[in-house]
Amino acid sequence: MKKLIMISLALIFTLSPLSAQVSPMEPEVVAAFGQNLYENGFIDEAESEFKRYLFLEPVDESSFSEQQEQIIFNLTAIYNTQNNKSGITWLEDNFSKGLSLDIKEKMDFVNAKLLFKERDQQQFESFINNIEEDLENYQPSFQLLTSISKDLFLYNIEDARDKANTALKDYQQFEQFAKACAAYNTKSAALATTLSVLIPGAGKWYTGNFLSFLSSFASIGAFTAAAVYTGIQHDWKNWRPYVYGTCALGLYIADIYGSYQAAKRYNAAQYNNLCTSLDYVYEQSF
Repeated sequence: MKKLIMISLALIFTLSPLSAQVSPMEPEVVAAFGQNLYENGFIDEAESEFKRYLFLEPVDESSFSEQQEQIIFNLTAIYNTQNNKSGITWLEDNFSKGLSLDIKEKMDFVNAKLLFKERDQQQFESFINNIEEDLENYQPSFQLLTSISKDLFLYNIEDARDKANTALKDYQQFEQFAKACAAYNTKSAALATTLSVLIPGAGKWYTGNFLSFLSSFASIGAFTAAAVYTGIQHDWKNWRPYVYGTCALGLYIADIYGSYQAAKRYNAAQYNNLCTSLDYVYEQSF
């Protein structure tokens, strides 16, 4: 079905008055065909035609035509949808000079979004530093996004929350992130470990997993009780209390370490939720 529609679109342009007057390889025809594909949802095919147009139409970096800027904007939108890092990098490397500020901002926005999505702090900060002069002239929402992104990379959650609440007054897309910041909390790995030392499984309960607490408490308690019972029964001269005791000790040590890791996982999940919420803001802000 998709191929049939593609063939139909190609025939329409082949038989159109425009194509009768100029070669099908003329930039105007290629641009019009690409735009038609783009509007009909053939994103990959439209990308190819837009790139063909940019190769066919000489580009003057000091003065882009309106059509060239529209094609570059369309490609930027495509790479934003595709999360295509190499595509947006190619655009920036070859067509960013001389563009109008609005389209240049869109290109930089997509680049920042994809770098944040990769959680690449070093490259993200390097990129933001490189566009610092342009960033001052960009939309306040973009400036807030990059600032909040830096805060998250540095785990400055309180600063990120304050900026999100400020942004929410003017930009509704920050609502989900502001709620995630308000709900953000962490668990102390040291406290989780200490609790499990005192009461087996208590550290897991502290991190929100009551069933794990019951499982650990019951299993360690059962092996400990079995060791004591068989020891008393056999006057500690039988092998059974030592086997049960070894099992209880092993589970006890494993539970202490597991509680420490549970706190770490809990904190990581909270942080990942913040980052995912900010990904959503990037998606909604293009």
